[in-house]
Amino acid sequence: MEFTVSQDIRRDEIKGRIMGIDFGSKRIGISISDPTLTIAYGLSVLENNGEVFDKISEICRQYDIALIVVGLPLKLNGKHSSKTEEVLKFVEELESKLKVKVVQWDERFTTKIAQMSKLEMNMKKKDRQRKGTDDLIASTLILQSYLDYLKNKEAMAS
Repeated sequence: MEFTVSQDIRRDEIKGRIMGIDFGSKRIGISISDPTLTIAYGLSVLENNGEVFDKISEICRQYDIALIVVGLPLKLNGKHSSKTEEVLKFVEELESKLKVKVVQWDERFTTKIAQMSKLEMNMKKKDRQRKGTDDLIASTLILQSYLDYLKNKEAMAS
């Protein structure tokens, strides 16, 4: 399976919010968009266990999620890694358990940017080291990148 951006989705076709996911073997960062699909904000960090799909499903119902964007960790050369394969399995299971469209989105450097942004925000060392902070920020970066893509694609079309 190759990484591709779904070209057939337009912003005006999305009837609800968008969820961003930063997948991790231990934790999963969850972010959601505002109702206008303009701004992403971090929502929560879930433990990656047997209940994770039920929790994601509940968030989808609670926030009227119409689309899920999952960060796809690619190598610098764009090829898949073992982590990419793990995420693709997660995406497959997510699609089979939830009736929400899932898009894969390049997440290269989001964790590094998340770590740097904590320093720029002058977060206390204790807060920077709290488990899940990187996952939450990374999911927000992934989703914001996708929202910006949708907005720019819309602007280019008009």
